[in-house]
Amino acid sequence: MRIAIFGYGIIGQAIKKLLDDSALMFSLSHLDDRLIVRAYDTVKKSGSIRIDSIEDVAPNNDLVICSAPYRVNEKVAQCCLQYNCHYLDLTEDIKSTSSLKSLFDPTMDMMSHRMEEPSSPRMCIPQCGLAPGAVNIIAHHLASQLDSVDTMEIRVGALPKYPTNMMKYHFTWSPEGVINEYSNRCEAIVNGDRVWLMPLEGYETLSLNGKDFEAFNTSGGVGTLVDTWMSRVQHLNYKSLRYVGHHHLMKFLLHDLDMAHKRKEIGALLKHSMPPYAIPDAVHILIKVAGQKDNQSRMEIYQKSIEAHNGLSAIQLTTASSVCSWIYNLVAKRFQGKGFVKQEDLDYKLFTSNEFGKIYADPHYNG
Repeated sequence: MRIAIFGYGIIGQAIKKLLDDSALMFSLSHLDDRLIVRAYDTVKKSGSIRIDSIEDVAPNNDLVICSAPYRVNEKVAQCCLQYNCHYLDLTEDIKSTSSLKSLFDPTMDMMSHRMEEPSSPRMCIPQCGLAPGAVNIIAHHLASQLDSVDTMEIRVGALPKYPTNMMKYHFTWSPEGVINEYSNRCEAIVNGDRVWLMPLEGYETLSLNGKDFEAFNTSGGVGTLVDTWMSRVQHLNYKSLRYVGHHHLMKFLLHDLDMAHKRKEIGALLKHSMPPYAIPDAVHILIKVAGQKDNQSRMEIYQKSIEAHNGLSAIQLTTASSVCSWIYNLVAKRFQGKGFVKQEDLDYKLFTSNEFGKIYADPHYNG
């Protein structure tokens, strides 16, 4: 299988490192050929192949992982359609994912020229990172253990271990992505109804591992869980974890100064003032699902903190491991599908029982 990584930034480099160093590279794929992994970028970067246009990434490849900014996702996906490639990305952007679904969904109106025959083997698997991505697989698994579900709460934060500024934050991944999720509306389920909540609202405080955190609504992390669990759960929401004090500063910037409507400007400012680079960080995950099992109230809890390892930051490791677990399951033919695929379509045990997804295996959870 020939795998292309488009976008050779912090995450793209981590994906290639994990694949290059993996046992999977020495295994035969279902195409009876060894894996060939190449990185591509439109900017010249050491370790990647420079291409002049996005359209150049899909030819002569079987699968494309888009780790570029969300703005190019649809264009890359259209290229994959043209050249019959599987498509995966890491996006948190809701509009982008909706556009991809219209491209790949086999239930689409037959009058659309974009629709393929139902037997087409190619897949579109967006949102393959940490959140959305891994946490959606985990939350769906927890909920599936119950007879009925009342609430699903997902809390995730990728944070510096030693914050050095007033925001108590550092951009260890795309500043554009952070501003995007702080500015767009947030899909949720409240009292059984699909709703759109405002970002930076729903403020709460909580403690994990003896440390105090705050959490608030951010866009995209819920992935497709609202679609999957609509009419089956009363409350479902996603919030980002931050150190206490971050929230009111971001609200001042984005709301009081109206920078949410000037995303290019605020993105450029944050890039200049707080450029993303490798620092000691940690990813904190807390997922709580409450409901009934055998006529008794029950709560399933998944809590884990993941730190940097083997030269990769925590956010690199968690994001790259998630998409690489998908690659493993596709190459090993443990997962087979077609068209638009949701994260929660992948079974939790398949996700965590390989060299990549094992970082998400919770030793305290045996479900």
